[in-house]
Amino acid sequence: MGWMAWTLPTAIFFATIAAILVAMTVYEIKSPCVERKGFCRSRPHGVTGCSLVC
Repeated sequence: MGWMAWTLPTAIFFATIAAILVAMTVYEIKSPCVERKGFCRSRPHGVTGCSLVC
């Protein structure tokens, strides 16, 4: 990747993003989230689904 200018701020930025992803992965493996029931006792669909429509 010689086309990219790897300055110190750029390297710190990408290293921080990588560290956050690793930390989130380790945390999810150590304490997995509990699946909750939605409004209509169904599995919630996150931000894509409407919580009032079943």
